[in-house]
Amino acid sequence: MFKNVVAGNNLYDAEYIRYFTGINATVLPSICSYTKVVYRPTKRNREYIFIPTHKHINFNEQFLNELKLSIEKFNTSIIVKPLRQLYKFYRYINLVRHPAIIYLPYQALTGVGKNSSTIPSYYVNSTIPDPNNEYDYSAIRYWLKFADFYQWPHITYFNSTDDLTLKLINTNLTFISEQMSIYNNQKKT
Repeated sequence: MFKNVVAGNNLYDAEYIRYFTGINATVLPSICSYTKVVYRPTKRNREYIFIPTHKHINFNEQFLNELKLSIEKFNTSIIVKPLRQLYKFYRYINLVRHPAIIYLPYQALTGVGKNSSTIPSYYVNSTIPDPNNEYDYSAIRYWLKFADFYQWPHITYFNSTDDLTLKLINTNLTFISEQMSIYNNQKKT
C-alpha cells in the first residue's frame, strides 16, 4: 500500500503548510552537497562578504555606512564588501576563501548553500523589525522565526552594527566552520 508524505524543505514551509491545511508536514532539510567545497579562508581574501536584502537599496547603504562607522569606532582592520562588488558572478569556491558572510536576509531560504559550505555566517537577530513590510509587523515576526537561518546551529546573530563589529573581531571562525561541518555531516545520515 502506498503512503503519501507531505514535506517542507524547512521549518518555515512546514509551518506554512500546517497553517493553511492543518497537515503536520515532515521537514526535509536542504543538504546542498552540490556546493562541493568547504570553508578555507585565505590571507588574500580578507573581505567579509555582505549579502544585502534585495529591494531596499537605501537600507543596505545605511546599514553598510553604520557598520563602517562601528568598525572605525572599534579601530579594527575588518573589511566588509558587498558580494556583487567582489564578484559579478561567483562560485562557491570563491566564497569559502573569505572569513565570513554577513546577511540581511531577503527570504526564508537565504544562505542555504553557503551554510552547507560551512562558511561562518552573521544574520540580523530576529528581534530587529523587518524593513521589508511596514504594515503587518506581528505577522512578519511570527513567520520569520521559522526561517532556516534561525534554525541552524552555529550561526552568529547580531543586534546592531556595534554588536556585529565586536562579533567580527572576537569570533573564532575556524571553530564555527568545524562545528557547521559536523552538523552538516550529521544531517546527511
